[in-house]
Amino acid sequence: MDTIDLSGQDLEQSEVEFKLRQILLENKGITNINLSGNKLMSIEFLSKFVEQGALPQLKILNISQNMIQFMSIHNISGLITLDVSSNPISEFQLHHLPALKSIDARDCNINDVAFMQLLEQPTKPRHIRLAGNKVTDIGVNQVVRNPALLPVLNEFLTTLDLKQNQTQYQTLLQVKALLPVNRKPSSSVTKLPALNNSRANSRNPSAKNAQMDTKDLVKLMNSLQQEFNLNWPQALAATMLGRDHLLVQQAKDMDEGRCKSKICSCLVIGIKCQTDLEEQACQGFARKVGTVFCKHFKSGNNVDCKGRAEATLQVIQKRIEKQTEASQDKQ
Repeated sequence: MDTIDLSGQDLEQSEVEFKLRQILLENKGITNINLSGNKLMSIEFLSKFVEQGALPQLKILNISQNMIQFMSIHNISGLITLDVSSNPISEFQLHHLPALKSIDARDCNINDVAFMQLLEQPTKPRHIRLAGNKVTDIGVNQVVRNPALLPVLNEFLTTLDLKQNQTQYQTLLQVKALLPVNRKPSSSVTKLPALNNSRANSRNPSAKNAQMDTKDLVKLMNSLQQEFNLNWPQALAATMLGRDHLLVQQAKDMDEGRCKSKICSCLVIGIKCQTDLEEQACQGFARKVGTVFCKHFKSGNNVDCKGRAEATLQVIQKRIEKQTEASQDKQ
């Protein structure tokens, strides 16, 4: 037995705690708990069970459709997916959940204050679903103006769903477009630099219209890495934006094994260079490398940092070429 399903029983808090305790006395291999559709006011009791060693393998927790206002959960080290949807949540407290990747908080009456609070939590999930809440344009703008949340938006989050809220900004890309560093004069895709451009005229890598093919870009990146003793994220940024670009300096501390968000630094830099292609870059990178995480966290296909930089460059360049072709066909 690896699943506990007490969903849809309209149980009181004390009843849920009693039933769980009885089951956990005999089974400590539970990975999935579904407590949706009951009358829970809090789930503090789950953290107590964890402290007693009763839920060492819990990965999935569904507490949707309850009556929880103060969403407090902590110290469940293996929890990956948390569904709190359809609860009247007004406050979050998420601590010591290092494996948490996804939070589903749809239809929870979450306002701007709770939205900000959720993003400020020490736990940094990759995917947050907030459709059907009360987040407004004011709340979104407060988030993007908060310097402490820049790493959350630029490095940690992969998905942010704000559909059916009171804001025109409904996706992570739309929110990130409000950041000053990501604002662009147009929505067109920026071409990568020409071969005789990135080194000779690194201050203006797009000065010429000629565009290199992928093989030449990879050769250029390897040449820049060796000639200027760059780490691979730096070499990638130098190839895409020019050696004098600020992002090259910022990538200096992203050397091997120092991927701050656990996501591969090469992928992070590639997305920062070409923010329009974030979703496609992540998907293509994962196909090539076997994971989006740093090799020190998840090995994937055992691709080294050089190979990861090359994979990022190849994926983004391929997508640019496709969009360029599509644009030309329309003309």
